[in-house]
Amino acid sequence: RSKPKSKYTKSRYVPQEVISPANINIYKGKVALVLWSEIPEAIIIDNEDVAQTFASYFEFMWNHAKK
Repeated sequence: RSKPKSKYTKSRYVPQEVISPANINIYKGKVALVLWSEIPEAIIIDNEDVAQTFASYFEFMWNHAKK
């Protein structure tokens, strides 16, 4: 674990057993799922309800992760 690179950055941590080669970005009513494999793949979901669901899931994870 490294310290945040900026005073504007906040970090939280989940247990090391939680491994994922995927990245989730939530923005403007969209969700981008990026799989960082040998050949990266991405899926963009353009749906406000899905974006809100992922944002809710993020808030849950953030609130339960260690500082």
